[in-house]
Amino acid sequence: MSSSAPSNIGVTDGALLMGTFIASVAFGITLMQTYIYFAAFPNDPRLIHATVWVLLIFDTGHITLAWHMMYHWLILNFNNPDALGIVVWSLNITVILTGLITLIVQGFYARRVFILSNRNWFLTITIIILAIVRLVVGIVNAVKFFELKYIDLFPKVCGPIVGLSLGAGTAADVLITASLVYLLRGHKTGFNSTDTVVDRIVFYTVNTGLLTSVVGIVVIITFVSITHDMIYFSIYLTLSKLYINALLATLNARRATRGCGIEDTTLSMSLAARVGGTHQSEEFSMNTALGGKNDTITPVVHVVTTTMTDSRYPPEDNKIEGCTFAETQSSVYNPEV
Repeated sequence: MSSSAPSNIGVTDGALLMGTFIASVAFGITLMQTYIYFAAFPNDPRLIHATVWVLLIFDTGHITLAWHMMYHWLILNFNNPDALGIVVWSLNITVILTGLITLIVQGFYARRVFILSNRNWFLTITIIILAIVRLVVGIVNAVKFFELKYIDLFPKVCGPIVGLSLGAGTAADVLITASLVYLLRGHKTGFNSTDTVVDRIVFYTVNTGLLTSVVGIVVIITFVSITHDMIYFSIYLTLSKLYINALLATLNARRATRGCGIEDTTLSMSLAARVGGTHQSEEFSMNTALGGKNDTITPVVHVVTTTMTDSRYPPEDNKIEGCTFAETQSSVYNPEV
């Protein structure tokens, strides 16, 4: 056995195979979430639809190449353990695809930060620069893989640039998460229903952001501490899936946080402005789910409303699906009908 082979074939084979299996399960979740998204939000802007389609195509290519890599090492070279120490071209392309997926997802969140922060260019550009560094250095890593040929040489020669790539991506994740949490918390109103919505959005943001950050840190640690057994790469295979599913979970969460809360009853209400300290009479029309009977009354209404929009999806980003959440305090005098 030549020096190009990993130090522990069993550990390397097992780790890579397990990483590919986990990535395959995550890809299945991606397919499910993509189906849910297009079924639930057919009227989303074309830009968001296109983003989801591009991510799905990249993710399909990523998992296909991952299995090509495993087929090359474990099937075609079943009796040739030295082949496991030689770089296969599909490995290099998975690195590039991971960088592209990361850039798209982080760019999507950077736009959210830009809108929520009232066009804070410094914060947004910082996130974008980190995401671009992550992609560019990832491409450099892939080129180095082609040049070096032997996997065991990669940690020795490319350690610093791998750390820079993963570190930039993790820094962008942390910055995005911290920014969104801070900005969303600033939209609290003191009303229970709107604050519950904000808390739910913050919960999704923190969990998805921390997950990708933690996995990125684990990849860095294993790359530095376990250099010869490709364990770091088996974890790295799942990273792109986490980014895509985090984005899809954020989009699909609108079913819970942007559903407007009225399913069995439709309420249409037209209120005129209060002029000169007097209330004008307006018509309320409610079509209830119990038989659909319409009752029309002429009340005197005084309404004080505080409204919050789910700021992750601004009106200009989603004009059709957008919903607002309102906490309403009202006093109504209904004359006898």
